[in-house]
Amino acid sequence: MTMTYGKSTPTSYTDYEVIQISKGLRRLGITMLPGAWLVDSYPILRYVPGYLNQLKQWHEEELQLFREQIDVVKNEMVLFFHAVG
Repeated sequence: MTMTYGKSTPTSYTDYEVIQISKGLRRLGITMLPGAWLVDSYPILRYVPGYLNQLKQWHEEELQLFREQIDVVKNEMVLFFHAVG
């Protein structure tokens, strides 16, 4: 967590970031199973409105987590460079 996100506080299984990352990894495991989604066998389903809503929601949640982590690092960099410069 420190190298990737600059999180230097102790990390436990109940931390928001750890919970979200674990959830994302579980979802990735589910999604990567062959035949887990009918769209794998029937690609035409990707054009059915609403069919991929679950996957799109998961994607947005993961993007939000990663954007939050990047924002933390950006803010720390700004503070660092203001202190140094």
